[in-house]
Amino acid sequence: MTKMEVEIIQVNGLALMAKASSGHWIPMDTSSKVGGHEGAATPMELVLMGLCGCTAMDVISILDKMHVPYGKITVTASAERAEEHPKKFDKVHIVYTLTPKDGEEIPTAKVEKAIRLSEDRYCGAAANLRPSVDITSEYKIVE
Repeated sequence: MTKMEVEIIQVNGLALMAKASSGHWIPMDTSSKVGGHEGAATPMELVLMGLCGCTAMDVISILDKMHVPYGKITVTASAERAEEHPKKFDKVHIVYTLTPKDGEEIPTAKVEKAIRLSEDRYCGAAANLRPSVDITSEYKIVE
């Protein structure tokens, strides 16, 4: 079993610094409406960013192993949150946007397989969220 630890240090009010097991630091903050300084991403934004980063790394790795000729991949997400506390995510929609490399055609079947493998097997962030969050996705190939 792999162990992961984090440390949170209060900087000023609700502005925080988080340190991961890897030794890397990341700031967190919140809206001034609730006592924050609006100086960094909120914890829930970081959860959504983590989900996108997790699946993006999976899809990139899988496509590279399949020798799919892509130029760039962008992953975006939109989320709907509950109005009442704990204001969890109810729905998340992920969009994978791929651009071809040097005019080469991107095989859609391989893109679909890479996304499916990430969503169903490899992405730990999605696996943690999926029991209580409706996660959907789509992909686009743009010139």
